[in-house]
Amino acid sequence: MLPGQYTRPDLFASQLEKQRKEDAVAAETARVQRDKDKKKQDLQYAKQREAYFKSQKETADKELSVKKQIVINYKKTELLPSSDGGATVTPAELAVYNGYVSDQLAAQTTLDGITTQYKTAVSSRASIESSIKFNPLSGIVASGKANTLGKKPKGGNNTNNNNNANSKVPNPLIYYYNAPMINTSYLNTDGPQQQTIKQPTNDPGNVLKAQESWTDPYLGSKGIIQMDSDVVMNTSNYAPNKDNNYDGNLYGFKFLYNPKEVNMTWAVAEGMNWEGIQAGLDPGTAPTAALNNSTISFSLLLNRIGDMGYLTSDGLKQNVNPYTKFNIVPGKTIDQEVSEIYNKGTMYDLEYLFKTISGINSTFTSKFSDITADRGWLYGFAVELHLGNKMRYKVRISSLDVNHAMFDERMVPILSYVNITCARFPNVSQPGVGGGA
Repeated sequence: MLPGQYTRPDLFASQLEKQRKEDAVAAETARVQRDKDKKKQDLQYAKQREAYFKSQKETADKELSVKKQIVINYKKTELLPSSDGGATVTPAELAVYNGYVSDQLAAQTTLDGITTQYKTAVSSRASIESSIKFNPLSGIVASGKANTLGKKPKGGNNTNNNNNANSKVPNPLIYYYNAPMINTSYLNTDGPQQQTIKQPTNDPGNVLKAQESWTDPYLGSKGIIQMDSDVVMNTSNYAPNKDNNYDGNLYGFKFLYNPKEVNMTWAVAEGMNWEGIQAGLDPGTAPTAALNNSTISFSLLLNRIGDMGYLTSDGLKQNVNPYTKFNIVPGKTIDQEVSEIYNKGTMYDLEYLFKTISGINSTFTSKFSDITADRGWLYGFAVELHLGNKMRYKVRISSLDVNHAMFDERMVPILSYVNITCARFPNVSQPGVGGGA
């Protein structure tokens, strides 16, 4: 009898091996598709960023031209006639001339910085395009519309990412934040943080998403709470579409927390098999109990005192714009946006926080005919908390309290203290990602 002559094949082991191979193929296919999808999103974002810096560069170029012409005209009409007539240039005239020259140099510095950013954006876009093996415009239409993400939404037809009022699926790349406070509300050379910065930093920065806040050396970095795009996308794709009343935008709340404190606590989630999890025997178990025990809390100061001098109920006063450029929701003008600051004060900023917390379809008309996202309670949706370049967390805002400390003559709050407490979602290892989520 030959060895193994009457040994029956282990059908279970064969089936198990077959299943392992099929799972490996499926996982690899999914990984490749994720890489393709990410490159598509990265490319679209790179194009938007390139267009943004191109627009900024054109504006800075025009401003520099104006400054140069002012220097030329002043020299021609004030300094040269004095010299030709034998009169000495007065110290006052020289001081004015030097001021104009200083403005020109500052405009040149600004243009140089933006030009560098534009070139970097162009290079980044070109690099992404060259790395894509397929048609880079596959699934990305030049008009800004994109193919439907995920499954066909229930209760409606396929929709696109055109980011308008009837949009079903939010744009996954651009967040809209509350307008910055005027520069005097931010860090400056007279503030307690002056020794921590290399140059006066009072620009709140204009970014398309929070990740960009700490990558641009020319922009100030402010804390941001923004919608979790994955949660919003899933909700928008599968929730019933009633009357096309989804906002279609991603929102965030931008703030300055210096010099107020940030408190962080860590706690043990009881009842977990930590040895098994560390050994990889139970990798799918997420210690969700830690969500109630590990917290981040911080205090904010919302200061809209200085803004009121520039605003009216209709928008900017005498078309003087004290704000650096920021992204405005499509369909709104700068006057429509900032008039809300005049009418709501610091509650304007908190409206963005409520939109962020509440997710899509968050605004409604109250019994007092006000359009608001404040329903009187907090939603439990996950949000992204960005406190710094290496302090980013997925959290749920568990409590929020506000102390309005100052009002104007219309009883509009213009100075408010805000205390926020967040419960952290645990970082759980992802397949193929070392060290956690």
